[in-house]
Amino acid sequence: MKKNDQKGWTPLSLYFIGCLLFFASVACNLPKPSAPSWDMDINIPLINKTYEISEFLDDADEVKADSLNNVFFEFEDSLASFSAENQLKVDGLNQNFSQTLGDFTINSPGGENVSIAFRDIFAQADALNGQTTIVPTFPIVPITKTLPAYENFNWVDISQGAIDISIGNNLPIPLGSPITIELRNATTGVVITSANFAQLIDPGQSATERLDLAGKRLTNSLEVVVSGASPGSNGQPVLIDANAGFTVTALFTDLTVSAASAKIPQQQFSQADQFTIQDSVVLTEAIVREGAFNITVAGDFPISTQVRISIPGFKSPSGEAFIDSLVIPQGGSENLFVDLAGYSFAPEGEAFGRQIVKFAWEVKTLHDPEVPIELYSTSNLSVFFSLSELFFSEIRGKFASKWIEIPEQEFVLDLVDNLDSLAFLDATLHLKLFSQIDFPTTTDLHLLGTNDNGESVEVVIQEVINGGVDGAVVQNDIILNGANSEIVKLINIIPSLIKVSGRVRVGDPQTTGSIRETDAVSGTVLFSAPLAFMLPAQTYDSDISEIDLDQDLKDELDSKLNNGAINVRINSHLPVGASLEMLFAQSDSSIFTNPGLVIGPVVFESGEIDPATGMVIDAVASDIDIELTDEETNYFTSDSLFSAIRLIFPGTDGQIVRLLATDFIDIRANIRLSVRVEDSSKESAK
Repeated sequence: MKKNDQKGWTPLSLYFIGCLLFFASVACNLPKPSAPSWDMDINIPLINKTYEISEFLDDADEVKADSLNNVFFEFEDSLASFSAENQLKVDGLNQNFSQTLGDFTINSPGGENVSIAFRDIFAQADALNGQTTIVPTFPIVPITKTLPAYENFNWVDISQGAIDISIGNNLPIPLGSPITIELRNATTGVVITSANFAQLIDPGQSATERLDLAGKRLTNSLEVVVSGASPGSNGQPVLIDANAGFTVTALFTDLTVSAASAKIPQQQFSQADQFTIQDSVVLTEAIVREGAFNITVAGDFPISTQVRISIPGFKSPSGEAFIDSLVIPQGGSENLFVDLAGYSFAPEGEAFGRQIVKFAWEVKTLHDPEVPIELYSTSNLSVFFSLSELFFSEIRGKFASKWIEIPEQEFVLDLVDNLDSLAFLDATLHLKLFSQIDFPTTTDLHLLGTNDNGESVEVVIQEVINGGVDGAVVQNDIILNGANSEIVKLINIIPSLIKVSGRVRVGDPQTTGSIRETDAVSGTVLFSAPLAFMLPAQTYDSDISEIDLDQDLKDELDSKLNNGAINVRINSHLPVGASLEMLFAQSDSSIFTNPGLVIGPVVFESGEIDPATGMVIDAVASDIDIELTDEETNYFTSDSLFSAIRLIFPGTDGQIVRLLATDFIDIRANIRLSVRVEDSSKESAK
């Protein structure tokens, strides 16, 4: 029990004692044999105090009484609100993309031809020129002719393409069979390819063979080597014209090349890439509050290039999909930084951790197609895409498991002092959570109660709460009691401090909702429990009071004191019995440690208790008289005198008792001293 301030010991009016001294002083002047005398009782109050349970309630903010005077513990406070601010985010990522030019096309170099005269293949042509005669069968000795130089290229490495070798026969005799034409590098003489015409080519006719050039390197300096035979005029006379001949034409089809030094058309190529959002969220749409991406493009192209980048998952505040372009200098790099604040973000797909963002980029070479350049299919451009962590002001979609941390909060409790043991038969924790989060939200709250003895108990609250649409507030009530939690155990350690911490998990895989960074969860926490106590054996010491007697009275008491007694009247409305001792000492510093006089203990009963409820229904009075010995009686004539009360509670033997706000103990004690009084009036008359 808590000590309550008590007024100092105040003696009763000494009016009658003064009268006594007056009569006594008169009587001293008369002859003793003739003075009548008698015994007179003097009462000196020691204590007149009522200790009420309600006094404890005044000093304990969390202990209260209801309208039926039931005493209960109650603590209510607001939880610190927490919001989704800085919690709506996806992790950043780095991604590399690259693409090479690959095989590219050049304009067809066109066809070049050479003519071979009759005299070049038939030795007698000049001698027989202008005559009509029979031409015999004859071989065609290899004849080399250089083709005119191709103007559109210096050299090309062909990955796909062909050349058409044609023979147009203007001779009076057929050619073949066979006729072979080799295509050679005019500088090195290396055979590039060859055509073999197996059929006869009659006068006025032509024939064509297509040759595959894949894997060949062609220069613009080519030659053809013609060889074979002719059946002559087949026994028929023909007019010999030494200048007549046949033509060999080399015509390239459209070429796809892997490298070239040529007049090359502007090249354009593209690639579609993507990156994955690896997070436990499926975003239908999110508004970016903070974040950016950076794109660096570099390559080894021997010419400048333009790169056009499209990321349709990001839309500007005006709703346009992101598109931008960079010009990459020859063999260099360029950088593009984009602040995404205000952008909307909508990746594709509905699989958690596998939503994709498309990244398309088109490359165009920037050069004059009429100026020869060298270009290689291995020419490369690389993109380094760096996306920072994205913080959103609003998200619409699904959360598989998004945890939002709750700031730790402490509550200081002020329970009743000086009671060694409180007990709570039951307890209730009513948690009101007000949520604006439009997702199913699961709490993982931890309430850790600790007391001044170092004991602690933790209560975990895992409940699903719901929020409203478009920021509407929804109240969620979570009620814990002794049947579904450890709340009674927590309260019964009499915590002086309760820490609240934890987190909430937002969303479930099946539910689509929305959440804004301003959406908050707030609440109140209300502890309540009917108060009882299980009292161990203990004592309670009152305040110290001084008994201040007039010195003349002390002198008279010292010479005329007969005997003394103490009367104690206790009216108890407490649910436990107890006893008390009255302590006296000549110094206030020693009254509890080394009292000069101890009266008691005086035992008193508890109030009348209803066995069904354990509550006191009526007070029980105890009236005790204690006779003092002469030594005890004379102790009250000491020069200085202090008194105090010590209440001794034997305990409740492990039983829990209930309190009412109306419970009390009323203690009234006084000293009754008997003194000899002589009639001084008769002495005066004589």
